[in-house]
Amino acid sequence: MAIAPTRYSRISVGFVDSVKSIAAVDPGDTGAVFSVTGPAAYTGDQTFTGAATVSSTLSVGGNLTATAGAFIGNAAAINEIVAVSSATAAVSLGAIAPLESSSVVTVALSGATRGDTLILTVDAIYPIAAANRDVTWMCSSSSTAGEVHVWGVNSTLTSVTPTASTVIRLTRINHPSYL
Repeated sequence: MAIAPTRYSRISVGFVDSVKSIAAVDPGDTGAVFSVTGPAAYTGDQTFTGAATVSSTLSVGGNLTATAGAFIGNAAAINEIVAVSSATAAVSLGAIAPLESSSVVTVALSGATRGDTLILTVDAIYPIAAANRDVTWMCSSSSTAGEVHVWGVNSTLTSVTPTASTVIRLTRINHPSYL
């Protein structure tokens, strides 16, 4: 019997007799699970109603939306991230006494809430001024929505005044619950 392509219940690679369906050849194939073991390229929208397993690299050129969580990598679940956002702000800490911290400065960050994971990055040119290297920047979420607290800690035995209006970037990862 000639081997010819047939209708598939799911995307698959291979040939079966044209008189049989995939389920007839492999009764365990229900079509709900999609698996890729080599390179795969898709144009247009793709919808998977069952599990989708990609054994090689998955590159997404547009938005990747996970409505029921996303399981990434080897035992690394990131299924509780709600949003990632960032903003820049110019912050002046003023003079910081030896081995002390600065006053707390409140910075607006849209959507920020208690329990967010926050990453603070100072401007690339900030460490050029030698005294700036003695100040460690810190931040924490506020109990007031949309606000982040920022302060600096001086690690030296002399007073330090970091560069005024230092540009910082705050990046926030929001989680659905806070313990």
